[in-house]
Amino acid sequence: MFDVCWTDHIEYICNKLQKYIGVFYRLRNKLPQKCIRILYFAFVYPHLFNGIEIYANTGSTHLDKLQKNK
Repeated sequence: MFDVCWTDHIEYICNKLQKYIGVFYRLRNKLPQKCIRILYFAFVYPHLFNGIEIYANTGSTHLDKLQKNK
């Protein structure tokens, strides 16, 4: 059976996506909103929604870190 450690997995995803926060921050005044949206759906969205069916089976406390800005 495949055992998922949610804390480790979510930490991995957060670390992976953290680099994009700075990129979007720097681009917010340089590119139109439409371009930033395209970049979001190209680079961030796939990481968040890969395995969404599995995430639905975990508690909200595990998902809080992905939903909040730090």
